[in-house]
Amino acid sequence: MDTYNYVGKSLGLQVLTLVLCSLSIISLFATIVIFSTVRATHSPRTTITKNLAFCLLVGNTLVLLVTDRHYFNMSESVCTGVAIVTHYVFLTAFMWMAIEGYHLYKMMVHVFDSGNSHLTIIRIVAYGLPLIVIIATGGIGALRNEHAYGGDEL
Repeated sequence: MDTYNYVGKSLGLQVLTLVLCSLSIISLFATIVIFSTVRATHSPRTTITKNLAFCLLVGNTLVLLVTDRHYFNMSESVCTGVAIVTHYVFLTAFMWMAIEGYHLYKMMVHVFDSGNSHLTIIRIVAYGLPLIVIIATGGIGALRNEHAYGGDEL
């Protein structure tokens, strides 16, 4: 039952999505290139920002290319796979935002750097916790005999 009387995407929304996602992709790509090539910017903070930019770049590319499965005639299983990847990418982006906020907090509270950046642990947390959420979502959907990702809603 459609309580919002949804009749499809409007042309204005499609144009805004195309233009703004394209600008975002270009800017995020430039951010990754600049932070990767300029030696003066190599630090734990820029590593966190590069990972965040990469996740947002992949997420915006997915939104731009495969938001509507009818554009590419995707099957339901491919659409489900794309939905899982999109969910994972945006969850990792949120994790990198949270880690960047925590890192900035630590920089403000601990003025003097101890030299320990713990980037390996940070990467495991940022890419591992969203994976647990994805597995839990899929598992709960399977236990309830529902499509956790995909179906007719997309």
